[in-house]
Amino acid sequence: MFDIVTCRDFLAKLNADFDDFLKQQDSARLALNCIVTAYHLHEWVWGDCLKTDHAVWKQLGIRDRETFIAWTERECPGFKTIQDLANGAKHFIRKQDVQTRHVGGFGMGPYGVGPYGASYAD
Repeated sequence: MFDIVTCRDFLAKLNADFDDFLKQQDSARLALNCIVTAYHLHEWVWGDCLKTDHAVWKQLGIRDRETFIAWTERECPGFKTIQDLANGAKHFIRKQDVQTRHVGGFGMGPYGVGPYGASYAD
C-alpha cells in the first residue's frame, strides 16, 4: 500500500505538493494537486486524530465532524475557497459566459502581478 497512512503523512504530502508548485507556479496540474490535497487534509485530521479525541473536542468547542468543519471554516478563512476550488477540480463545469485572457510577461507588485510591469487595471 501507499506510505501515506496518517494525517502527518498527508500533511507532508501537502508540503511536498506546495514545494513543487512554488517551483512551477504556472502549472495548473501542480496547483490543482496542491488544492485538492489541502482541502482533504481536514478529513485526514478528523479520521486519524479527532474522531475519538473528546478532550480536543472540548478544547475546540466541537461535538462531531460537522462542527469540526464549521470550526475549520471559522479558523481558516481560506478553507471555503479551497473547498470550492477542489470541488471545481473534480467536477466538470463549463461556464460559457466566463471569459478569461492570457497575459504574458513580467508584471509589477507581489509575485509579478500584471504584464510587463503594468498593472492589470485597464
